[in-house]
Amino acid sequence: MQNSMRYLNSFLLIALLVGCKPNPRFSVLAFYSGKHDAAHISFVQEANAWFYQQASIYNFDYDTTRNWNKLTESSLHNYDVILFLDARPDDSLQRMAFQKYIETGGRWMGFHFAGFALTPSAYPQNWDWYHNQFLGAGEYAGNTWRPTAAMLKKETDHPTTKNLPATFSSAPNEWYRWQNDLRLNNHIQILVSIDSTSFPLGTGPKAHEIWHSGYYPVVWTNKNYHMVYLNMGHNDMDYEGGTNQTLSSSFSSQDQNTLILNSLFWLVDKNQQTIEPLSMADNLTRKQPCPVSAVFLYCRKLVMNIVQILGLAAGSCTTIAFLPQVIKTWKSGSAKDLSLGMFSFFCFGVLLWLIYGIIIQDVPVIVANMLTLILASSLLYFKLRFKA
Repeated sequence: MQNSMRYLNSFLLIALLVGCKPNPRFSVLAFYSGKHDAAHISFVQEANAWFYQQASIYNFDYDTTRNWNKLTESSLHNYDVILFLDARPDDSLQRMAFQKYIETGGRWMGFHFAGFALTPSAYPQNWDWYHNQFLGAGEYAGNTWRPTAAMLKKETDHPTTKNLPATFSSAPNEWYRWQNDLRLNNHIQILVSIDSTSFPLGTGPKAHEIWHSGYYPVVWTNKNYHMVYLNMGHNDMDYEGGTNQTLSSSFSSQDQNTLILNSLFWLVDKNQQTIEPLSMADNLTRKQPCPVSAVFLYCRKLVMNIVQILGLAAGSCTTIAFLPQVIKTWKSGSAKDLSLGMFSFFCFGVLLWLIYGIIIQDVPVIVANMLTLILASSLLYFKLRFKA
């Protein structure tokens, strides 16, 4: 019995010295320009803050860049999913790299203005593969005004629309219509469209900015590629008042947020054909995050990195310093061989990981480190209680 306890204690001491933080499930790189239309800039700022928060909740890496020179084949393959938040690449080499990335299995999600093209304009339709073959929509053909919420309709049962009602209310948005009828494209699967109960949609003042009928796809995928396009990403702004203040949020609809997360998770696990890409509880995907500024989230990420470094340092130092005590415990099983100072230092390292888990709202990290503290404390108690 004594030998069994000795082996168990030694195993626990060695095992609990290992860090508990899980590896990120996947990585995302979001490209944006942040220079066209205050409404799109507002969306980019909000989207980056929101995705950073979701990355903390669901344990994935989220990186952003406005440097489109990073759009190279070698760089893209370092990430599991690429996002275009408000633009498309204009450089021919960047376009070639993106097309090759997609055609070799790359995953992509695009929002709103990433699908825009109009000839003549500053964003002409001069990339036929992207607009006609990949997106399938062709040129932009018009939009509603002002940005208003719409009732959206699920077109099919699909992993991207899991846990969504048949119809649901969106966040306010400027809705696009397109040159091509996507229903006639056998490669396109329309996932969400505007429900007829939304009409009239838009407030004008121009008559063509108010839709009274018609069929308008909002979210779709091209079955030949790993992609999802969402015609969402234009906040309402105070243009008339001259303040350019944001008047709406593109993440104010819980159902729309679920749709975005479902789409991201489906892209990551599409090859496995699963509708459960992550193990977090389903109700978390419907949890409305509190409005948090991008500055706060950047600072929080910095703090998390500092805590992570401290935890790694504490764990490493503890492993080196406490290893002789583990060896002594293995040989003798005597409580006097336990160094209370080293034990306390070990618990401090575990506590740092616990704090880190609470900060990033990572349930496995929290549970693992709470159990670690309980087991370590119990081990010390029984060693002192039943010492020879």
